[in-house]
Amino acid sequence: MKIQRDWVTPLTIGVFTLMAVTGILMFFRIHRGLNGFAHEWLGWVMVVGVAGHALANLNYLKHHLRSRRGKAILGGFVLLLLLSFYQPPEKGDKKLPSYASSIKVMAEVPLSTVATLSGQTSEALLAKLAAEKVPATSDQQTVQQLVGNDMWKQIGLLNKLLPPAAAASAAAKS
Repeated sequence: MKIQRDWVTPLTIGVFTLMAVTGILMFFRIHRGLNGFAHEWLGWVMVVGVAGHALANLNYLKHHLRSRRGKAILGGFVLLLLLSFYQPPEKGDKKLPSYASSIKVMAEVPLSTVATLSGQTSEALLAKLAAEKVPATSDQQTVQQLVGNDMWKQIGLLNKLLPPAAAASAAAKS
């Protein structure tokens, strides 16, 4: 089956126009109605149109890809595609763990609650804080009040205060 340029070229031009206009509108955050939907879903029509256009003009495409310039341009876009998968690290070069919301809760409850949840007495927990040279004056204080908003410091202190998982599990069962 020979792909006919008389339909694949207008298809490619039409869908390119649609993708260009909706893409520009989306870039400037002024798209309305179904612009985003059309851009996302009619992109598949563009894939078909461009593939058909490339097949209909295969000899010309091969000619372009034999040239140094054609290889450089295609190679540049392949590199850009690969770079588009790069995800920069989050603030402070430390990505928050998936359990960050749990740490936030534990850091904001009174130390007496942390003690109860971990199967310890408030006195034992305050003694651990004293051993760590963390100035706690009451079991109504929170880990957040003691070390601040830095989640990594909160995790560090909670790790020192809480028993290992196996001991905590045994304490919870009793």
